Amino acid sequence: MSSPPGRPEAVANDVLALRRATLLENGAEGTVVDELLAYNENRFDRAQAAGLVLPLEDEPHLAAWTGYAEETASLGVVASLRKRFVQLLFPVAEGVSKTEAYRAATRKGQRPAAPGPGPDIRDPEGIELVLHPTVAGRIPLLVIRDRTDFVTLVRVFSARNEPIPVPDSMGACIVTGLNNWDRVARYRAEFEERSGLRGDEAAWLEEFRQRLVPQRPLYQDRFILLSRGPYSAVPASTIGRPEAEWLRLSLDIRREHECTHYFTCRVFGSMRNNLLDEVIADFAGLLRVFGAYDGDLALRFFGLEGHPRFREGGRLESYLGDPPLSAPAVGVLRSLVFKAVRNIENFADGHEALQEPGAAGRMVAALTAVTLEELAASDMAGRLDAALNPPEKYRVSVPGTDAGIRRALVGLERLLAREPAFEAVRADFGVALDEIVSNVVKYGYGGGSESPIIIEVFVRPGRLEVEVIDEGEPFNPLERDAPDTAQALDDRPIGGLGIHIVKELMDDVSYRRQDGRNHLSFAKRLPPR
Repeated sequence: MSSPPGRPEAVANDVLALRRATLLENGAEGTVVDELLAYNENRFDRAQAAGLVLPLEDEPHLAAWTGYAEETASLGVVASLRKRFVQLLFPVAEGVSKTEAYRAATRKGQRPAAPGPGPDIRDPEGIELVLHPTVAGRIPLLVIRDRTDFVTLVRVFSARNEPIPVPDSMGACIVTGLNNWDRVARYRAEFEERSGLRGDEAAWLEEFRQRLVPQRPLYQDRFILLSRGPYSAVPASTIGRPEAEWLRLSLDIRREHECTHYFTCRVFGSMRNNLLDEVIADFAGLLRVFGAYDGDLALRFFGLEGHPRFREGGRLESYLGDPPLSAPAVGVLRSLVFKAVRNIENFADGHEALQEPGAAGRMVAALTAVTLEELAASDMAGRLDAALNPPEKYRVSVPGTDAGIRRALVGLERLLAREPAFEAVRADFGVALDEIVSNVVKYGYGGGSESPIIIEVFVRPGRLEVEVIDEGEPFNPLERDAPDTAQALDDRPIGGLGIHIVKELMDDVSYRRQDGRNHLSFAKRLPPR
């Protein structure tokens, strides 16, 4: 099992231990533990977000969809999309995806010679195409008034026109990876114009296979289907709101929920039918629509308002994995979701920063850094606060020489002098760093070397941490016996006193060998302001 990509090995091991402990506390036993560790594994790759500037630019398919949206004013949404998406030329029927005509249309872009009436759309005027602006760029939304039409279009665009069951609690569907043969045709026209090879079938096939096919964003689309029904099939009467108001709010929550999935897919490379993803997206939807996170409402969406009882039809049962989790694992999962929602609610209630502009986006990013077990754990607030406020980090590299030692100490002194909160620990960190880098130079680098010593300083909430990294031979000074300070100086064995001093001055000292280098970390809590 692994933790979110990018977590250091030592941290990942700590997280795995916490996850196991949380599962055991919630009743998991034996193989159920491994089953849920696999299901709840965090797949968000936060490294992909490094250096991104928000809002992101529109994805390539938005150029074509802008034209579609403009055309709908005269043609209507269904007629406009029918010209582009061959799926709308076929009915929803058992086995239709296996017919030769359907395969030729969807795989090769060959429109049938005699197109049929397509799927039965009962309320075409009730379908709206919106290009919704978000931090992930504009997103095409198909907002569908009639529930039957929503189910039909889910089957058309995500199930190859097959009549799959669509649960009542499902009110949205993100369509991704859909081949758009209209865009392929536009690409071909531009290629032939640019190359002067109009009508040259061999040249086009070469271009198609070698250049177009490997670049999926140039011909595959992503858009969202939204129904106008009550969110998660929760009736207005159960939450004490008028019907019309609840339908309006439901659409708003659903839109923000799905756009959050879209954002995590584009920025962190993951969007799954998974309960961690659902907890995150529900949080964003509720916070953006109401300005606060209502845990009671979130639990009702999942069918957990009467926990430990589960209400059949609750949305949780739509996210149990493929193949589905075992019955014992589902029971534990319900407990995890319940505790995670309550923990997030308590955290959000006491966090004034969540009322600021952009707070929902920052919170979504923080939630992608943890697992469902971490959200359900008793120390969740501290973990989430750390994710919401990532540590400041300073890094310097010096040669493993006496001059390098002086540079490292001067650099740390200047850094700590910038912040009054560090005044009480400046001297302790100076002594500790001096001891560590002097040992590296003397023993690890044989008295001196141009090989680097890297010093990284992490400023965390209420805590300062320094890590010293060197390329010397493997050596863990923490494994040495503590010196007997009661002995006369002449009787003590050489060495060992430096690390003893560091351990006395610091709250935490740890060592690890990673990627062929020694990593010695020492940290100290900052006094309250």
